[in-house]
Amino acid sequence: MNKKRVEKMIPIAMRILTEKGQSIGIVEDGNKIASKYRGYVASFGPTVIQAGLLRTMAFNNGDENKKKINKLLFEILKDKEIHAINSQEEYDGFIKGYLTETIQLEKDFVLEAVTACKLAMRTFI
Repeated sequence: MNKKRVEKMIPIAMRILTEKGQSIGIVEDGNKIASKYRGYVASFGPTVIQAGLLRTMAFNNGDENKKKINKLLFEILKDKEIHAINSQEEYDGFIKGYLTETIQLEKDFVLEAVTACKLAMRTFI
């Protein structure tokens, strides 16, 4: 895990939670994040390590609440400063690419984004 990249992602995660958090459905009542979303983010990394990235993303897409975490990660990873993901198709390719040549890099990008989300969520009530 690249600490500098995580530090770069934290303000991006905070901005996305502030600007798009309500439209994604994670931020409620202006500045509150339900504890269930904090739990989903906290368990995301260990689940990726145990089950793999593709299975974790697929599992989250099966639940309406957990799907919001995937949307949050998509917003962070498509930020121009982080990675050149411009559409849902590119994001899907990014995740599916995990199974091919750039395994560690992509897994690290997602785990770093999850870490940044976890740290950014601490600033909300």
